[in-house]
Amino acid sequence: GLEMVAPTLSSAPQSEREQQSLIIELDKALANRSSSPAVRCSAVAGFANLLRGYPTTAVCNSAFLKLGDAFQKGDNLLRLCVLKVMERCRPQLARVFNVDRLVKRVHLVFESNDPAARALAIRAFACMAD
Repeated sequence: GLEMVAPTLSSAPQSEREQQSLIIELDKALANRSSSPAVRCSAVAGFANLLRGYPTTAVCNSAFLKLGDAFQKGDNLLRLCVLKVMERCRPQLARVFNVDRLVKRVHLVFESNDPAARALAIRAFACMAD
């Protein structure tokens, strides 16, 4: 699965600042358009590890908004990776307090003409509805 290539949290960032730094590092890996699809999917899987390891409201909100950005701007492979994280981290998804911003990012994909992208968006909506 994706978690095989994901960064581990062996250095266990304890402070909120260290957790935010890890989010920034994962976001940089996602934002690098020259990265291979494997590297970008690995960064998405890293968010799953972060969310399960540090399910604070601040971490969950930041991480899911970053994942929402990746869902909106990425290709269908990256969207599938984000969807898998959303499915695995449903309890943490409930901690997002800017749900409207996350829904907006997914909705923009839903409005596309790509049927596969629309299907992924519907599945993402289903995760958020729980």
